[in-house]
Amino acid sequence: MSAVVFAGTAHAFLWFGGDDAAKSKTGIDLKQGYDVNTVMTVTGRVTRLPHADDKKNMLLDIARGAETIHVSIGTESTWEKNALAISLNDELTVKGSKAQGNDGEMYILAQRLNDRSGGGQLMIRDELGNMARKAGKVEFSTRPQAPGGMPRGGQPRGGGMIRH
Repeated sequence: MSAVVFAGTAHAFLWFGGDDAAKSKTGIDLKQGYDVNTVMTVTGRVTRLPHADDKKNMLLDIARGAETIHVSIGTESTWEKNALAISLNDELTVKGSKAQGNDGEMYILAQRLNDRSGGGQLMIRDELGNMARKAGKVEFSTRPQAPGGMPRGGQPRGGGMIRH
């Protein structure tokens, strides 16, 4: 940990390391910040369509009751290649890693999206949070789903290293 104090002011700046270039304005590393210990599944209505942040990470917003959840859905280039046809007010189920941004807002780094209104599904990360596109595992499916959210006949696939 480093601390820098500027003479003549009462302000201090603490730096805890990490790659600030990878972090968006939220303070969250939306590419490498997936934490398997915070994985959750939420369902809500789409209130803001996919858009790029300041680091070309794609985000969309869903509302769950009065709460707004910002969902990180991969990089701009990955989303362009594998996008779901999502519309405002679609019911979307998201499985992913929960994080709180510097802005106090809730974010989910999505592993999987399921558009319950449009019927499409997209796997963005594997079970360990590794970007699925690196292994060529991005799945886009409009196949019917079995109970539990997996496409019929589909099995989750893991792999990669756990990041700490």
